[in-house]
Amino acid sequence: MLKRIMSVILVMCTAFSLMAGCGGNSASQTGGTNAAETSSSQGGSDGGIELVFWVYSDWTGGRQGELFQRWAQEYIDANDNLGKITMIGKNDNELLTGLMAGVGLPDCFSASFRDGKKYYQAIDLLDLMPMYEAAEPEYRDGWMKEAIEVVQIDGGMWALPFMSYIPIIFRNLDVLEAAGIDPAEGTPTFDVFCEQLEKIQAVGIDGTHTWAGDWYTAGAILAGEESLTVGVEDGKTTVKAEQLEATFEMLERLKPLTNSMKRSDEVAIEAFKNNKLGFIIEGPWNIEGYEDSGVSFDIIPVPSLHEGQRNGGMRGWDAVYGRDTGDEERNELIAGWLKYITDFERQKEFTTYVGRPVLRDDVMNDSAVQENDLARISAEAQHGGMNQMDFFRSTVFWPSPIADVSMLMYTQNLSSQEAAETMIEEINALYAEEG
Repeated sequence: MLKRIMSVILVMCTAFSLMAGCGGNSASQTGGTNAAETSSSQGGSDGGIELVFWVYSDWTGGRQGELFQRWAQEYIDANDNLGKITMIGKNDNELLTGLMAGVGLPDCFSASFRDGKKYYQAIDLLDLMPMYEAAEPEYRDGWMKEAIEVVQIDGGMWALPFMSYIPIIFRNLDVLEAAGIDPAEGTPTFDVFCEQLEKIQAVGIDGTHTWAGDWYTAGAILAGEESLTVGVEDGKTTVKAEQLEATFEMLERLKPLTNSMKRSDEVAIEAFKNNKLGFIIEGPWNIEGYEDSGVSFDIIPVPSLHEGQRNGGMRGWDAVYGRDTGDEERNELIAGWLKYITDFERQKEFTTYVGRPVLRDDVMNDSAVQENDLARISAEAQHGGMNQMDFFRSTVFWPSPIADVSMLMYTQNLSSQEAAETMIEEINALYAEEG
């Protein structure tokens, strides 16, 4: 009863939490609509149990769709009592609102770590600990330690880490050539990045979109603040205003070097594809669209604020969850399916074929995986990034105020110090709202 009450309360609070839109995203950020539904079957609905799997929209098409359909058929073939796995694609908003509504829930679903606490409070999640403890050592020991530990609460395991996402910069190589920029120089710091933007402007091309007004872009800079530590004490953030000033100073420096487009605007995406924009910060899940467009590009991590410091952006993690259906046979199939798609072989195939980084260290350290540029560079960015929030322990997405504050800095001419102080106030307001 408590979880049902919580689900009603949480669905009313959904609108604010959706501001991050993930996937990756996401992020998580998948975009799209609830238009994709695919299924693998062996004998149809009368041939055994049907599992319904709500997934990110991009999991039902392209390379990801190919893999999931094959994996589903393989798992069906190995289980005589399983007749069908139906995968229904949903974007972030649809996943969160549908799951929080608590009606017509799927057997399992993919969703961000960011909303893990909400799902744990509102849904009768399937405890995957028995399956995990019974699994072979190679399965248990291959995970990124931090990721597998965070899904364990009160003696249970309430999700399995699947993949990660982090901002990646796509560079238009034709634009760089026109501006006399050697791609081999890279962008080791934001100082160099700004110099390259000036060179691109000098040949009459826009260097990049605005980095203000979007937590994904402004937060990517924020993650490079070496002294930044995130926590909460007595209901207030432990982040200090002075730890944020370098980010706002960089945003101010970038202002004359960018246009007014946001990175997610279709006009910015088309400008990049048509050699009218030098750099665009993107999610790794969108790489197929750029490859299919024919544009000449490569990818790099987000630059660091200072030489030798960390960066890569705000990293997010995505998990797969099961629902406790009350049916032991169905629950075993759910747990088995989630284990199947998160084992070494499947995760390696996902990363080498799709390029998306996963949360298994044994996979990301594999030599074949390292040959995939997207996977390798995403992994490099992951090491330099920082977590978006306290996954599964909090509902506060603390970087989110930077979207509004960075835009206020542009429109109201706030100083970097004023912007930093305003952001601290906004973060504390989020913690006060959470209680």
